[in-house]
Amino acid sequence: MIIDLSGKVLKSDKYAPVDINQALDHVIEECGEVIAAYGKMRRFGAASSNPELPESQRETNGDALLRELGDLWNTLVKLREFMDEI
Repeated sequence: MIIDLSGKVLKSDKYAPVDINQALDHVIEECGEVIAAYGKMRRFGAASSNPELPESQRETNGDALLRELGDLWNTLVKLREFMDEI
C-alpha cells in the first residue's frame, strides 16, 4: 500500500514496482510530475488552480506540488527497500 506523509492510505500495491529497475523508473516519473507541478505553481501562482476542472476536483497549485512531493517521497521509500536488499 502507498501511504502519504500524514499516514493516509492512498493506493493499493496493485501497481507497485517488483524490482529495483521498476522502482527507479517510478522515481524518475514522479520527479517529472514534481517538476511539472512546480512549473505550474511558478507560472500561475501557488494559490491558483485549474479553472477548467470541476470545483470539487480543484486544488491549488501549491497543494498539487505538495501532493506530488509526497508521491515522490513514497517512491523513494520503496526504492530504498529494494536497495536494502542488495
